Amino acid sequence: MVKDITESKKNQEEIEIQYNKLKKIAWVQSHEVRRPLANLMGLVQVLKEERGTLDTNQINDFFAGIIVEAEKLDEKIREITKATEQQKEE
Repeated sequence: MVKDITESKKNQEEIEIQYNKLKKIAWVQSHEVRRPLANLMGLVQVLKEERGTLDTNQINDFFAGIIVEAEKLDEKIREITKATEQQKEE
């Protein structure tokens, strides 16, 4: 008896495609999301520890850096969300 393995092979290929997409999302989360988050945490920590010795311009520079890093983090999260939504549609 000969079995048609076409459907099984197609399912396996779809699983591999989904796996590769999830692997990419995991990499982005663990590397590209972590960088701006670590930068944010560092900026906040320094601002917290040194706020008594900083002048207004320096404090404003820290806040500007925090905003930049928050925007980077937001963009990475949007990319992950978009990739996840595309995966659901496929």
